[in-house]
Amino acid sequence: MAYLKYRPEIDGLRAWAVLPVLLFHAGIPGFSGGYIGVDIFFVISGFLITGILLREIDVGDFSLFRFYERRARRILPALYFVIFLSIPVGWFAMLPLQYEKFTTSIIWVALFLSNIFFDQTTGYFDAAAEEQPLLHTWSLAVEEQFYLGFPLLLLFLWRSGPKQTVLVLSLIAAISLTWAQVEATRGDGGGFYVIQTRIWELLVGSLAAIAMNTGKVRANDPIALIGLSLIVVAIFGFEKDTPFPSIYTLVPVLGTAAVILFGTSDTYVQRFLSWRPFVWVGLISYSLYLVHQPVLAFARVLSPVELSGLMGALLLIPCFGLAFVSWRFVERPFRNREQISTQKMVTVLSGLAVLALGFGAIGTATRGYETLMLQAKFTDKTADEYRLIKDTIDYDISEHMAVSECKFWDQTGAGPSQSELTTCYERFGNALVVIGDSHAMNVFNIISKSGSFDFIVGFSRGGCRPYENKSHCHYQKALEFLDDNAEMIGTIIYHQSGAHLILDTSGEVDSQKSFEGAFNGFEDDHIRGVFDYLDHISARSNGTIVWLGPFLEYRHEPLEVFGKTAGQSVNPRVGPIFENLNGHILNMLPLDKTWTYLPFSKVMIEPTEAFIDECFVFRDRDHYSRCGEDVIAKTLRADALK
Repeated sequence: MAYLKYRPEIDGLRAWAVLPVLLFHAGIPGFSGGYIGVDIFFVISGFLITGILLREIDVGDFSLFRFYERRARRILPALYFVIFLSIPVGWFAMLPLQYEKFTTSIIWVALFLSNIFFDQTTGYFDAAAEEQPLLHTWSLAVEEQFYLGFPLLLLFLWRSGPKQTVLVLSLIAAISLTWAQVEATRGDGGGFYVIQTRIWELLVGSLAAIAMNTGKVRANDPIALIGLSLIVVAIFGFEKDTPFPSIYTLVPVLGTAAVILFGTSDTYVQRFLSWRPFVWVGLISYSLYLVHQPVLAFARVLSPVELSGLMGALLLIPCFGLAFVSWRFVERPFRNREQISTQKMVTVLSGLAVLALGFGAIGTATRGYETLMLQAKFTDKTADEYRLIKDTIDYDISEHMAVSECKFWDQTGAGPSQSELTTCYERFGNALVVIGDSHAMNVFNIISKSGSFDFIVGFSRGGCRPYENKSHCHYQKALEFLDDNAEMIGTIIYHQSGAHLILDTSGEVDSQKSFEGAFNGFEDDHIRGVFDYLDHISARSNGTIVWLGPFLEYRHEPLEVFGKTAGQSVNPRVGPIFENLNGHILNMLPLDKTWTYLPFSKVMIEPTEAFIDECFVFRDRDHYSRCGEDVIAKTLRADALK
């Protein structure tokens, strides 16, 4: 069974998996699809594990205990090395609120459920994800969840023969891929971390192992070259907004399978991937993958500005050193039964698991060891300021919408019932409607808190703009609501984040780099997309339609500026950029428009200072806090919206 022999090209392929991930996370320009390295790992893992299991099943030597022992030796020692190395670094680098999230994540990592934790708390491509030291462990969780039941499933299926096994595994893979595609069309990133959308990638590797097991697969350089080319296309061609996982993921996954199956027997691909530097990186790839995210995350936590690509590249250098240490002194000894017995391994790893879970549980219960950390690291005055900022920003805005009788808000676009609408219309006259993204949630609350309007309907959801065509968003249903209830609607306000209309030098919108010297104009296609949506509103309403321009964004991380003079005002680059944005939109306005564009400052005052009285006005880089809404609500010029 040739596939069980050591294949240096697979270690080389591991290098091609881990390096793009590192370069992507470090922010190196050009590697926009580097995140697909994880998908390469999934296929390799499925191939190797299935190959080992098939050999054991065929010779009657299958042992579930031995399988899980191998997995524990392979995964856990280096993982705990990184966790316990990160704990003291996090203590010195982080604030309690950040440390609380970190310690909570340790619990989920130790239980191999971190993919579920991050699915519920952190989008993979969100700015906040870059400061999560253990974010990358989601992929380990997916693998371990898969291998929890896969050996027994394979054992059961293999008794019926290879054809039946291939049929069932292919069916499961097809269902998983379909699930991934359905989730991808929703556009909210909900399928990125979860096992049900990732099983098929591991199963492609499993099916490759079964194909190799037949002995009928022959080396084929053209096919292997096509496979490697597909990987390259994904690394350099995919973007953050490429739906993922989805049918697009077939590109790197099938490319990897093609390399594994056909890049053998002294092919050009085999010789290329067997190049010693690739093989060496492949050998340390697991430890390298583990250490890189904490290094980059802690650097971002400590850095007052967004890391440049050069700084990210320099930070990868110590990652290789740490990875070698982990591989040489942690991975290798634990994988050697003669050096560390099964009993000793179980004892050590069990103890580390208990320590990790205990530390994480205490950290969660004490809000990131808040009292101890504030006493140890800060003066009383600074600690009080921290508590003020923390209490201001530590909330979910969707749970604090200013709704009450005849002030309705939801994320779907469905709106209140007909009876509720009619009752409020009869009491207060026409409704004011607010539509937009998470910034429109702030605007809804400001208008509601102002007391200037008694009948308000809000349709807004974070991450949703009308030009993005995300199926889970509310814009189409909002149009239907406007169409059905035109006679009860007065003013309609559209509002969204300005940063999503601003480009940096890499062509990205909503980029912190735009406000750190890399501003590069405006995204006119997005602006025209808003125009189109306003035209659709106009076709369904007789009321006044207003695009309320973007408000000034803070563009600092609140927790990075407390106790410092610098950063307690809005980023100084924001004002001129947003002023230019307002002028740019006004210059683009179509002559035949049936709606109005109003700069935000024409309707209410935009605070430029972070602290007003006892209020920290912002809750993050680009949203107002609850008390910030209260402050701004007092300045609302209601007549401008009527």
